[in-house]
Amino acid sequence: MISAIKKMVFDALPKSMQHAYVVKKKGSKVVSVNVGEKNKFQMHMMLDAELWDKRLSNHYGHEPQITKFYEEYLKTGDVVFDIGAHMGYFPSLISAINPTVRFYGVEANWYMYGFLKRNKALNDKNNTWRIFNCFVSDSDFTKDGDRFITMNSFISQEQVVPTIFQMDVDGEEYRIINGATNLLGNGVTEFIIETHPKDLGERGITVHQFLDLFSPVHYDFVYLPDLRNFDSQWVNSLDKVDLTQEFYLYAAPKGKLRIKV
Repeated sequence: MISAIKKMVFDALPKSMQHAYVVKKKGSKVVSVNVGEKNKFQMHMMLDAELWDKRLSNHYGHEPQITKFYEEYLKTGDVVFDIGAHMGYFPSLISAINPTVRFYGVEANWYMYGFLKRNKALNDKNNTWRIFNCFVSDSDFTKDGDRFITMNSFISQEQVVPTIFQMDVDGEEYRIINGATNLLGNGVTEFIIETHPKDLGERGITVHQFLDLFSPVHYDFVYLPDLRNFDSQWVNSLDKVDLTQEFYLYAAPKGKLRIKV
């Protein structure tokens, strides 16, 4: 009974207070990150985060080739969407590379969003980030107090079109792109999407059904297999990708691929 009452009280708290309570109980830390040639920033993160400690100790940090992509190809004037922004590694990196780039981050997990919010306060010196704690899907609705929004509605709400649309959502990528028809074929938006074959399969979606959302009439493609290996290289053929394992899809409007394979 006491535990049930405590849970009711906890659930009634604002998400920011829930986060502060859990962080106080579990602990947190600020780490110094030094990745790539000259990108330095700090990040709030969980105290017990051995996986992230290991990733951030690498010269090119979390997901080396994506870190390299931003270091080499990010341009002034880019607008970056990050769906599944987690604690805020990529916006912190982007601000270290070019603090004028506008960033829109969505994180559904309230606990990770709390760290994203802290890292915005720490690293968004030019106030170029906008961050949101909601779910993205293929329809707009509210369930159990959680807001679900399509990218079509989000873009209409924010009145902005991304030049780079990055996403890591553990199998929800099909639904999200299905609700982002205003971005498909617009000639502006490039997609960098971590693709999860197993998670898609659990939702009754094949990898090819997901990839078929991007028409070869409108897009050029490259792929990144073995995505957390520093030595992994982008390839231009799906034949070189193990479609049972996670990989990155980079789909850019015809003639606009920044990566040369």
